[in-house]
Amino acid sequence: MQTLRLDHGQPIHDQAPISRVLLSLGATAAFVAVMALQDINDKSQKLDADMQQLQQPPRSSSLRLDAKENVGKRDEILAVKGVMAELALPWQPLFKTLESLSTPDIKLLAVEPNPKQHKVRITAESSDIGLMLEYVQKLARQPVLKDVFLLTHEHSEGSAMPIRFVVEAAWVQ
Repeated sequence: MQTLRLDHGQPIHDQAPISRVLLSLGATAAFVAVMALQDINDKSQKLDADMQQLQQPPRSSSLRLDAKENVGKRDEILAVKGVMAELALPWQPLFKTLESLSTPDIKLLAVEPNPKQHKVRITAESSDIGLMLEYVQKLARQPVLKDVFLLTHEHSEGSAMPIRFVVEAAWVQ
């Protein structure tokens, strides 16, 4: 009988070069994956630290305002809100109304809005009391104004427009 010789090890010449390439590609992919996970972990820790810092109250006293600064800031905010309210008023309809009523016998001197009370005060001059009263009546008939009142009027001598008057009206918005 013949002896049978078994060799369970794989011979060197049977290893294909593709297997080495695949092994190196797998090792590279594993290395890249580990580096990406480490980068994600670092970013996560940084975000956690930032979140905890934001949740804690500030420790520096430089951010706190003393009483005078607080009152000053509040007054400044109120002033800004007042200006914003004046800018938000519907100026265009009012100006169109006043322009439509313009006559050479009535000269407008001032238009003063009061946004808190939704009123407007109009100061004007006239050459005659009758023209003044007619102008007030025309204002009262305008749809953008209601509750039109003649507040004051003064008569002065020696002027082309001797009667100065003030009209107040509620501004319909």
